[in-house]
Amino acid sequence: MKQIEIKDLEFKWKGQVDALLKIDHLKIEKGKRFFLQGESGSGKTSLLSLLAGINAPQKGLIELLGQPINKMKTHERDEFRAKHIGYIFQLFNLVPYLSVIENVTLPCQFSKHRNNAFASGNNAKNEAIRLLKHVGLAGKDVLHKPVTELSVGQQQRVAACRALIGNPEIIIADEPTSSLDEKAQQTFIRLLLAECSANETTLIFVSHDAKFSHLFDKSARLENGEIVYTEQKSKGGAK
Repeated sequence: MKQIEIKDLEFKWKGQVDALLKIDHLKIEKGKRFFLQGESGSGKTSLLSLLAGINAPQKGLIELLGQPINKMKTHERDEFRAKHIGYIFQLFNLVPYLSVIENVTLPCQFSKHRNNAFASGNNAKNEAIRLLKHVGLAGKDVLHKPVTELSVGQQQRVAACRALIGNPEIIIADEPTSSLDEKAQQTFIRLLLAECSANETTLIFVSHDAKFSHLFDKSARLENGEIVYTEQKSKGGAK
């Protein structure tokens, strides 16, 4: 069952003459892992903003979970994103005046769907602690600390946990390992892939670094605004 599909998409920012993105077709099935590589300025983040409904293309169709999100009104796209999409932003987008655990549980306050996704007897706080524990941030001295007091790498891990909470159907990860050291990258990748596998979550992972591409079902590069598929090797565990 397809979960994400793009057809005949064209997008450019205001003031641009030529299209930044020109994608004939992209289809990602439910529960699949899609890796997209591209250099800085290639349009990776712009594509993700379209998939998340933050922006809309000038031409084409973007369909998520069977719904044409680019045809929705802005508030409808916002509601759809809060309910169905976990987004790991490249610049984190954490709320500076909230604590670590408050940032992680925040999506559950905006979506009843995600707040009701927990197993019987569980709740948003317990789920947040579980996720934070996996990335080494569950200590009592960290949970209630303002996110502004964390290192950049720690903030990135908080942003990842916030995206994962409530089992959204789609995870969009924009350079999610860029601020992590090698050990933290491995820990993060294991958590992300395990959570997506357990919940049959569709994952779109964007990076300029292809070293983790072998862990994904499908791999592609963004070149000149178009998606070019690459030969895919057998998946293995993060080492």
